[in-house]
Amino acid sequence: MRKITILLVVQVSLFNILTAKAETLYNVIGLGDGIPYSVNDHGQIVGVFNGYATLFDSNGGGNKAVLGTLPQGGPSEAHCININGKIVGWANNSLGVARATLFDISGQGNNLELGRTLAANSPSWAYSINDVNQIVGAVQTQGWWPAIFDIEGNTFQNLSKKGKAFSVQDNGQIVGWVRIEISGGYYYNAGINNTGTDLGGLGYPGSAAWSNNESGQIVGQAQIDASRNRAVLFDSTGSKQNVNLKTLGGTDSVAYSINDIGQIVGWSYNAAGLQRATLFDASGNGNNIDLNTVIEQTSGWVLNVAYSINNNGWIVGSGSNGAFLLKPLGNCTQRPQMDFNGDCKVDFRDFAIFTQSWLDCNLDPLSACWE
Repeated sequence: MRKITILLVVQVSLFNILTAKAETLYNVIGLGDGIPYSVNDHGQIVGVFNGYATLFDSNGGGNKAVLGTLPQGGPSEAHCININGKIVGWANNSLGVARATLFDISGQGNNLELGRTLAANSPSWAYSINDVNQIVGAVQTQGWWPAIFDIEGNTFQNLSKKGKAFSVQDNGQIVGWVRIEISGGYYYNAGINNTGTDLGGLGYPGSAAWSNNESGQIVGQAQIDASRNRAVLFDSTGSKQNVNLKTLGGTDSVAYSINDIGQIVGWSYNAAGLQRATLFDASGNGNNIDLNTVIEQTSGWVLNVAYSINNNGWIVGSGSNGAFLLKPLGNCTQRPQMDFNGDCKVDFRDFAIFTQSWLDCNLDPLSACWE
């Protein structure tokens, strides 16, 4: 008992020390107005500005290249850019219908409509492109269907179960929504679209998988009751042993992106009810980081949402001054084994996280834990 008491004192002391003074871990770079949805490992950033798909300048200063739309079309959005500089999203066609689109990165407007065999009055969206140029999204034909688009623009393939596909990795795993039929209706849960696997949620109907990585880790959000959502690390086996990533002390949170290192970003409400860009603790122990606490405190920024994180730890999102890019002060060449909080170093913060799980035991019977 004495050892446990000492351990708890050490743990509390550590957290008091670590939270007493903010440490600057990132430079914040303003990208101007707009919403940046994706950053690739070369630091290229895409999203939307003034209603149109846009390539942001990662050097800051608000410089942008508007990528335009389809011939005689209207508004557009860019949702993903891969390592090859291929950009996908959607643009309105001449009928005002959203269509999955491969954008011309040069900004010359030579954008390609995807899935052209789909009737022109049927909507479609492209949400993700992996580094081997596989494109996924959704088409609307008697409901939403997850789809794989041919990069040449000619064809598309519906997957076996209704829903939407939001992310695809080089290993071919596709995640998003799958439609769950119930008596008198249906709802959408996070799922693996390739197989139609329902990933479940957090004990209440309704969830979504927004991102996956090359290790098969999947993140998103799930309802915990009729009005609240929590960021989730899903059990990719389909056994529904999902991890509630908790919040910054508030009611809701959402995880939008996970990189191949396992770093997870999104947003959370804090205890004051304010939305803050968040780096989540993947263990589910709730040691989440408000990204506002790890930038220069005199920067003048409030970071509200983080949409994407690349494998170099670069994070893009939206805040009080518009779109932002966070760049780590040091380049993480390889994450240390005991780096629990994803900052590429092992220090007292990681030890504090470790001590939270000290003496946890799931042996059955419980008495075996103390033998």
